[in-house]
Amino acid sequence: MCRLLGYVTDRPRAVADLLGDEGLASFTALTAVHGDGWGMAWRDPDRPATRTVTSAETAADEADYQRLVREPLASAGLVHLRWATGGLPVRPENSHPCFDHD
Repeated sequence: MCRLLGYVTDRPRAVADLLGDEGLASFTALTAVHGDGWGMAWRDPDRPATRTVTSAETAADEADYQRLVREPLASAGLVHLRWATGGLPVRPENSHPCFDHD
Protein backbone atom coordinates (compact mmCIF):
# COMPACT_ATOMS: atom_id res chain seq x y z
CA MET A 1 0.00 0.00 0.00
CA CYS A 2 1.29 3.45 -0.88
CA ARG A 3 1.49 6.33 1.57
CA LEU A 4 -0.51 9.50 1.01
CA LEU A 5 -0.45 12.82 2.78
CA GLY A 6 -3.18 15.35 2.06
CA TYR A 7 -3.56 18.83 3.48
CA VAL A 8 -5.91 21.80 3.42
CA THR A 9 -4.92 25.03 5.15
CA ASP A 10 -6.03 28.65 5.34
CA ARG A 11 -3.10 29.89 3.20
CA PRO A 12 -0.32 28.43 1.05
CA ARG A 13 1.96 26.33 3.25
CA ALA A 14 4.97 24.09 2.70
CA VAL A 15 4.61 20.41 3.61
CA ALA A 16 7.78 20.82 5.73
CA ASP A 17 6.12 23.60 7.73
CA LEU A 18 3.01 21.49 8.31
CA LEU A 19 4.91 18.39 9.46
CA GLY A 20 7.92 20.00 11.09
CA ASP A 21 11.45 18.72 10.60
CA GLU A 22 10.94 15.48 12.53
CA GLY A 23 7.58 14.73 10.91
CA LEU A 24 8.91 15.36 7.40
CA ALA A 25 11.93 13.17 8.10
CA SER A 26 9.65 10.37 9.39
CA PHE A 27 7.31 10.64 6.39
CA THR A 28 10.21 10.69 3.91
CA ALA A 29 11.83 7.73 5.70
CA LEU A 30 8.84 5.65 4.56
CA THR A 31 10.64 5.51 1.20
CA ALA A 32 12.66 2.64 2.65
CA VAL A 33 9.60 0.57 1.66
CA HIS A 34 7.62 3.05 -0.44
CA GLY A 35 10.53 3.89 -2.73
CA ASP A 36 9.05 3.15 -6.16
CA GLY A 37 8.39 6.75 -7.08
CA TRP A 38 6.60 9.75 -5.68
CA GLY A 39 4.22 12.47 -6.73
CA MET A 40 2.71 15.73 -5.57
CA ALA A 41 -0.36 17.69 -6.58
CA TRP A 42 -1.43 21.11 -5.44
CA ARG A 43 -3.95 23.75 -6.28
CA ASP A 44 -1.96 26.78 -7.41
CA PRO A 45 -3.68 29.90 -6.02
CA ASP A 46 -2.75 31.94 -9.11
CA ARG A 47 -3.89 29.41 -11.73
CA PRO A 48 -7.20 27.64 -12.27
CA ALA A 49 -5.59 24.21 -12.83
CA THR A 50 -4.14 21.67 -10.44
CA ARG A 51 -0.36 21.28 -10.74
CA THR A 52 1.30 17.86 -10.54
CA VAL A 53 4.82 16.44 -10.44
CA THR A 54 5.61 12.72 -10.54
CA SER A 55 8.84 10.76 -10.58
CA ALA A 56 9.96 7.13 -10.70
CA GLU A 57 12.85 7.95 -8.35
CA THR A 58 12.83 7.45 -4.60
CA ALA A 59 11.63 10.67 -2.94
CA ALA A 60 14.40 10.61 -0.33
CA ASP A 61 17.02 10.84 -3.10
CA GLU A 62 15.20 13.27 -5.38
CA ALA A 63 16.17 16.96 -5.39
CA ASP A 64 12.75 18.01 -6.76
CA TYR A 65 10.96 16.31 -3.85
CA GLN A 66 13.29 17.95 -1.32
CA ARG A 67 12.68 21.36 -2.92
CA LEU A 68 8.92 21.05 -3.40
CA VAL A 69 8.13 19.92 0.16
CA ARG A 70 9.86 23.08 1.40
CA GLU A 71 7.98 25.52 -0.85
CA PRO A 72 4.63 27.02 0.19
CA LEU A 73 2.95 25.82 -3.01
CA ALA A 74 -0.71 25.99 -2.06
CA SER A 75 -3.36 25.76 0.62
CA ALA A 76 -4.43 22.31 -0.61
CA GLY A 77 -2.21 19.48 -1.76
CA LEU A 78 -1.33 15.81 -1.83
CA VAL A 79 1.97 13.93 -1.51
CA HIS A 80 2.26 10.30 -2.64
CA LEU A 81 5.03 7.79 -1.88
CA ARG A 82 4.67 4.77 -4.14
CA TRP A 83 5.07 1.12 -3.26
CA ALA A 84 4.63 -0.46 -6.70
CA THR A 85 2.06 -3.15 -7.31
CA GLY A 86 3.70 -6.36 -8.49
CA GLY A 87 3.94 -6.48 -12.25
CA LEU A 88 3.50 -2.73 -12.78
CA PRO A 89 6.64 -0.95 -13.95
CA VAL A 90 8.26 1.84 -11.97
CA ARG A 91 7.63 4.82 -14.24
CA PRO A 92 6.56 8.41 -13.59
CA GLU A 93 3.16 7.81 -15.18
CA ASN A 94 2.50 5.04 -12.63
CA SER A 95 3.08 7.38 -9.70
CA HIS A 96 0.06 9.18 -8.33
CA PRO A 97 -1.38 11.68 -8.47
CA CYS A 98 -2.44 10.80 -11.97
CA PHE A 99 -3.93 13.77 -13.75
CA ASP A 100 -5.01 14.36 -17.32
CA HIS A 101 -3.71 17.81 -18.26
CA ASP A 102 -5.40 17.80 -21.69
